[in-house]
Amino acid sequence: MRVVACRQSAFMVQGRFLDGADRELRTPITVIRGHLTLMGDDPAEREETRRC
Repeated sequence: MRVVACRQSAFMVQGRFLDGADRELRTPITVIRGHLTLMGDDPAEREETRRC
């Protein structure tokens, strides 16, 4: 029984870690996507955005 309890505890800890990592990564990825969307297809506009 103790092995099962340890395994369940490990799965819970892993799940909390992955939930936290997901939240921490979601914001920067959203910001990058927003910048790429705003950048457009114009090469001059892209260069200006890169310099900022």
